[in-house]
Amino acid sequence: MCNILDGEAMGRVSTDSVSNNFGAAAFRLFGTPVFALLFCLFGVTASAWADGTPYSAWLNSNNACVDNSVFNGLNDTLPHQEQVAQFATYAGPGVSYVVYGSATGSIYVPPLPAGATIIAAFLLQVGAWLPACCGTGADGLNYPSTANTTFNGSAISGPVTGVGDFVRQWIHPIFGIDNNMNWQIGAFNARLDVTAYVSAAGGAYSVVQQAGSGEVLPYSTLMIVYSNPAATGTGVVTLADGLHFWHPHPLDEPGTGSINDGNRPMPVTMNWSCAQAICDPTTASITRIGSTNCLCGVSDYMDTLLPPGTPATSNPWPTPLWSSGPGVLNAQPDIRTYVDPSGGFHAGDTSLTWNLGGQSESKTSYLMNGLAFGHLCPNTATAAATLTKSVNTGTAKLGDTLTYDLHYQYNPSSSSNPVIDTHNDNDGQCTPLGWSQGTPTKACFYEVAGEAGNMSGTNDVNNARQIIYNYSSMGSNGVLEIRMSIQQWYTAGIVFRYRGTGDNGYILQMSNGMPDVFTLYAGTTAIASWSGASPSLIPVSGLFTVRVVLNGSNIQVLTNAPAGGGATTTFTMVGSVTDSTYASGVSGYWRANNNDIVRYDNFSWIPSCPSAFNVVLADSLPAQLCYLGMVGASPAPSASGSAPGNALAWNLGTLACGTAGDVDFSAQ
Repeated sequence: MCNILDGEAMGRVSTDSVSNNFGAAAFRLFGTPVFALLFCLFGVTASAWADGTPYSAWLNSNNACVDNSVFNGLNDTLPHQEQVAQFATYAGPGVSYVVYGSATGSIYVPPLPAGATIIAAFLLQVGAWLPACCGTGADGLNYPSTANTTFNGSAISGPVTGVGDFVRQWIHPIFGIDNNMNWQIGAFNARLDVTAYVSAAGGAYSVVQQAGSGEVLPYSTLMIVYSNPAATGTGVVTLADGLHFWHPHPLDEPGTGSINDGNRPMPVTMNWSCAQAICDPTTASITRIGSTNCLCGVSDYMDTLLPPGTPATSNPWPTPLWSSGPGVLNAQPDIRTYVDPSGGFHAGDTSLTWNLGGQSESKTSYLMNGLAFGHLCPNTATAAATLTKSVNTGTAKLGDTLTYDLHYQYNPSSSSNPVIDTHNDNDGQCTPLGWSQGTPTKACFYEVAGEAGNMSGTNDVNNARQIIYNYSSMGSNGVLEIRMSIQQWYTAGIVFRYRGTGDNGYILQMSNGMPDVFTLYAGTTAIASWSGASPSLIPVSGLFTVRVVLNGSNIQVLTNAPAGGGATTTFTMVGSVTDSTYASGVSGYWRANNNDIVRYDNFSWIPSCPSAFNVVLADSLPAQLCYLGMVGASPAPSASGSAPGNALAWNLGTLACGTAGDVDFSAQ
């Protein structure tokens, strides 16, 4: 009984549950109590939390991160025809994945971590079909819509999610139209839900492969999503499938990368913005699934990661953030998992773009039918979260109703994860270490003698803009300072909240002339322009520092000219504007032409106080008390019950810096 308390119990109420520190109350994230506020820098956590719900899932187009009827800028419906697309995203405590495959009659999966719980499992199967041909009016359109098999002794079926054939002609944005048609060869990928047939114990699962052909080696792949109780953080897994099926150019013209039949992969984007952004890139991994029908040639294909969001129709492809090196797609099946690929993933990323680079000199048919991505955002604590708990026990008698007050405040004392680059690596590479190209061009910034901005003399492309960005500078609000020089009569600039490709971000162009002119663009649209008599904004020669202060939709631009680029901390306001086109992104450099005399000497990005995401306020009542209800306008808890010693939880969502509040409730 909740209202039967003896004197000893009443004493425990006042001593064990009531304190001027944390008492039994705490902030927590995804059900893990800690005596602090948990947040993941730059992160946007999964949209659901509940004590009993180990994960959240978004499947197909109902609640997906992306609408799968339009992906990569291309319209398509199931089955994807010579395309691959995302079909599921999962997020929650310790969520992770494994991928194993086989072209034989069984797939072996090692045991999952102790205590792991299966969330979902999909069997991807590749098989052959005979396309209609030739000139029937339905050439290549008689592809299968479902597939049947036997998995570990159970009959199962599922939809065909990707098809390709060598009857129809296909067009690739880089390599153009394939050379041939009317070769009566087809391949498909089917996705079968086998969640009910796999276990955390692993083992060998028997499987009946689909029928194959001379150009299609049948194989099966298991994608297993699970929750690992030993992982302390929020995991995200995103899955994609479909099919690319192609036959490259024959050996008489090696190295061209062109296509004889079918369509080789185009850039594939996976998006988990509905879940948790990357907090720690070292936890991120990507798996690509594919195969070849013959181990009889040389493959110089390579897995690459392009700037996130690169359109499938890009021509040319931008410089990869990471490349595996040549030699992939040379196994049956060929399943490659890359953990923390150097430079491929960055804090704040909510999407990736995979692509197949290189070429093959083998007269062989290739397939690519799936991708999996995962990362873990560790729970981290900050003492800047404070929580006090009080209760009216001074005059309480046995059986009285007690009113509790929980007061919380989130106020980090300083910013975190600043990014500083003085360009003293002198690596002489294109581009500097820690930077990526945002515009596809052979010319790029070199780092020489403590400055970036020297251009390659052999790759000069005048009248072509160049953008590079520091890929660790992802953020929203903060202070960007860049020390630079612009020779008189030339124009240079900086980018911020930049999204990694093209002109997608804010671009501040600065012209050193008479007068000096600063023009701010949101993408390609000018949103503000300020001018001043030279050298009021930019020195005639030498270094100066431009400062950009970002706070929500407010953008302030300042300069320390004409004092120059020394140690001065005196800045003059150039102008400010309110615009919300871009909420977050990376920062970097912009220049209009290779021949412009422009140098960048120092880069500094200091993020402002971060928000805390998906905050949960938790409290545990003493064993003899029951929660009765809220007092005043306080919100109802998301977890409560009537049993003595009930655990309470309030989902506070996102807390900005300095946020404080009170939650009042009664118990008896």
